[in-house]
Amino acid sequence: MTALRPYLAIVGAVVAVALLAAAYIAGRHDGRAIANGKQAAVEKAVKAEREKRETAVAVTEAAGAAKETDRQEKVREIYRETNTVTERPVYRNLCVDADGVRLVERATAIANGDDPSGVAGAPGDAAAAAPQR
Repeated sequence: MTALRPYLAIVGAVVAVALLAAAYIAGRHDGRAIANGKQAAVEKAVKAEREKRETAVAVTEAAGAAKETDRQEKVREIYRETNTVTERPVYRNLCVDADGVRLVERATAIANGDDPSGVAGAPGDAAAAAPQR
């Protein structure tokens, strides 16, 4: 019987390991089932919330469409085209056109106390525009 004891100990250890492995696998299976159940519940809640919000959006869109229809019935929009004629080119490399230069020279002469009619010279001519003192 002493010769069987080591074999019994080994067989007992193998059976114990097998039982522990079976218990571990069963626990993993149960845990996965519980997790899948919770995940299904969460997905069901998310789906219900999504449907609720989509319904709210659809109702809001319908109300907005109805308001737009009412607005279009009550409001009459009039479109008119007007022709514009440009006498002088607006976009040029000069900061001020000839008329603007004359006005600036006249304002400078008045500010300096000179006779505004005495300002002579071509528009933009800095030497002629300088007041004589």
